[in-house]
Amino acid sequence: MSLLRSWDVGTAREPSRRAGMVVFLAQLPLRPLLTLLSRPRWHGTENLPRSGPMIGCGNHLSPFDAFGYGHLLQAGGIAPRFLGKEALFRVPVLGMLLRSIRQIPVHRGTSRSGDALAAARAALERGELIMVFPEGTYTRDRDLWPMRARLGAARLALDSGAPLLPIATWGGRGLWPVGSPVPRPA
Repeated sequence: MSLLRSWDVGTAREPSRRAGMVVFLAQLPLRPLLTLLSRPRWHGTENLPRSGPMIGCGNHLSPFDAFGYGHLLQAGGIAPRFLGKEALFRVPVLGMLLRSIRQIPVHRGTSRSGDALAAARAALERGELIMVFPEGTYTRDRDLWPMRARLGAARLALDSGAPLLPIATWGGRGLWPVGSPVPRPA
C-alpha cells in the first residue's frame, strides 16, 4: 500500500506531497532492497505532517541516512526534498537522478551557497517538506554524538514560519560505514 501511495495520479494527496513517476520507478527495486538490508522499525510516524510545509531535521551517521529517511517519509505519503552537497549532483547518473527528482544542491563555501536556502524557501512556499542535516555532514564523533549544528534549518523556520520536525535514525553506520563504497546487510 505505501508503495502505491508514493506516486499519485489522482487527488489522493495534495500536489506538494506527490513524488512523481521517477521516484515511483526508482522505488520499485529500492524499497524491497532497503527493507531487506535494514529491517526498519519506525516509531512516531503518527507525528508526520499530513499537509503544509515542514522542515525535517535529521542526524547524519552514514551514506545510508538519506535512503532511510526517504523510505520513511515516502511510506508516510511524503515526497521530501533533500538538501545535499553539490558534489553528489556532479556524479554522472546520480546527479541526473537527483536533479530529476528536484533535490536541492548545497554549494558550501562558494558565492552560490545562498542558492540552497532560496530553493528551500521556494519549496516551503509550495507546501513541501524539505529534509536537512543540520550538521552539514556525517557525524565524526566516535561515540556518534551530534556535532555542532549549522543555522540553515533554524533560519528557514524563522523566515518561512514552517515548523521543524526532528527525525532521528540509528544503525545506518553499521549498514553503510562512512568511507565504504557499498552497504553491507544489517
